[in-house]
Amino acid sequence: METYPGSISQYIYICNTYTTLNNLEKAEEYAKKNIALNGNDPDKLQVASIYLCLANIHLEKKEFQKASYALDKIAIFLPDSNEVVLDLGYYEKRGRVSLALGKYTDALSFYNLSYKYARRAGHNSNLTYALNMMATLSLKLGDLPAAKKYATENLELARKGTAKTSTINALLTLSHYYEAVGNNAKALALTHEAIKMKDSLISETNIRQINTLATIYETDKKQQDILRLENEKGIQTVAVKQKSVLNRIFVATIIGLLFFGWLAYRNVKNEKKITAQQRKIQAQRISELEKDKQLLTIDAILKGQEEERSRIAKDLHDGLGGMLSGVKLSFINMKEKIIFTQENLNNFERSVGLLDNTIGELRKVAHNLMPEVLVKFGLEEALKDFCGSIQATTGISIVYQQFGDERKLNNQADVNIYRIIQELVHNAVKHADASQIIVQLTKNHLKTGITVEDDGKGFDVKILDTKKGAGFNNIRYRVLYFKGTLDIMSEPGNGTSVSIELIV
Repeated sequence: METYPGSISQYIYICNTYTTLNNLEKAEEYAKKNIALNGNDPDKLQVASIYLCLANIHLEKKEFQKASYALDKIAIFLPDSNEVVLDLGYYEKRGRVSLALGKYTDALSFYNLSYKYARRAGHNSNLTYALNMMATLSLKLGDLPAAKKYATENLELARKGTAKTSTINALLTLSHYYEAVGNNAKALALTHEAIKMKDSLISETNIRQINTLATIYETDKKQQDILRLENEKGIQTVAVKQKSVLNRIFVATIIGLLFFGWLAYRNVKNEKKITAQQRKIQAQRISELEKDKQLLTIDAILKGQEEERSRIAKDLHDGLGGMLSGVKLSFINMKEKIIFTQENLNNFERSVGLLDNTIGELRKVAHNLMPEVLVKFGLEEALKDFCGSIQATTGISIVYQQFGDERKLNNQADVNIYRIIQELVHNAVKHADASQIIVQLTKNHLKTGITVEDDGKGFDVKILDTKKGAGFNNIRYRVLYFKGTLDIMSEPGNGTSVSIELIV
């Protein structure tokens, strides 16, 4: 089959981009297109890169047998003394497959090889990941000295880097080791340090988002000042030209005939009309460009927020949540094997209770950041689940209703509609003192409507013009991005009704 110039690297780039965005179906589509076009390419390393990309997609989809098949296609080319990064990626993914299939000895061997190539390539993040997995697998295999060695080296290396996530994972892994050797005090101290660092990481992420918004605002403000000065300069230039033309007409009128004077006057009048029309057209174009620029900025902000939320939710749920659950289970097992005094037993039960509350709060945070039901089952099921959970936790009656066409929206529209309703319901719960909330979603072939009503205490809508809360501004950004309309009806004592119409 013919290979198109540049098609291999282009399809690999597109495939990796869709994988990063968690659009695994699109990523797999381009990976298979690449295999169809370039699977017999004479450049073996290019072909290996294609199958490495496909293996990564199957790992993200937890299709471990398919991932193993894709890695078998790469094995015949490796190891390659020049392509260290390719070697690193292959052995790291082999380790993930073996771990998922319960082959811990094989997994440990593969992660040892990925550690070797990560050190040769100088990739600090891959080094810490390999050490973390080697320590975890040594614990599973009962090799406690090796587990301590890898976990300690991992923590030292992670503390030298800038990625706090690596340090958090290293702390939790070392905590598991001390738990395994019976040093529960040390294990609990390391766990608390990891939780504290995770809270700091979330705070830093929020500050970065606020600073980004401030920078965008200042940039737009400066751009508007520049455009205003340029318009004033243009107006002055036109005025000077007009005066010059009028002076010439005046001289020509004195010297020449009245007919030529009248003709000159008519020409001046026509020029003014044309200039006015050109100004109007130019103003319209500037306005359209500013709107396009604003929409692009909003799109970048919203995508950045959702990607960061998805990443943090995944780290919390899959990483920290699982590890905390393991710590809790170990504490419970330990209780059955140790004889406590009554005072120590009460302290132990209190500590387990605190750990249980921490796990519960962690899962709530992860669910609010990126609900799994939205990704797996779609917008309608996610909204039903959300309304049900709010009703269960607050005791407020929440009625969810859906009307209109049963048509599917794109993923971006689903996420933004979910976030709008989530923010509106949270506002009603926190501020309205309501006993009932009604949520309605309406679809037709062109538009999507959102209505959120409550029977709470209401408020004066004029305060929204001066209020600078991030939540309501996020709603405005999302409505503006979909070229929609936002209508709020409320007054003190008569509840609140918010109606939104989006072109999507």
